[in-house]
Amino acid sequence: MSSEKSEFGYKVLEQMIGAEKAASVRATAESDGFGSAMVANIIDSCFADIWGREGLSRRERSLVTLGVLIARETSFELATHIGIGMRHGLTADEIEEVILHAMPYAGIPSAFHATNVARETLQKLGHLDASGDWAEMEGVLKP
Repeated sequence: MSSEKSEFGYKVLEQMIGAEKAASVRATAESDGFGSAMVANIIDSCFADIWGREGLSRRERSLVTLGVLIARETSFELATHIGIGMRHGLTADEIEEVILHAMPYAGIPSAFHATNVARETLQKLGHLDASGDWAEMEGVLKP
């Protein structure tokens, strides 16, 4: 049984990732399967309590989140939040600027990692042409 807070969290999540993906997350949270309690907690604590706050716009929250994920080198989460950031109005150029801004704080290896994840994600989402982008450095930047 979902609380009012959980319902708000699911509403926020749906706005961020779309109805179909949010329904899949809800099914996981409401199951008795492994990890379901963690997902249910994330709905309340992350989406209702944090993403649902009014202090920053969703676009601004996406920028902050991308900076943190760049520093942590979390590929899956970074790719996910690049897509979410695009839904919140970020452009490929702005995502590149976030990576550049994070570089002196998070380090060059983290920036290279983020650049590779961003390039692949933006290509999959149709926001970046795959032709020749960094082709001459592929062996250097990506094993």
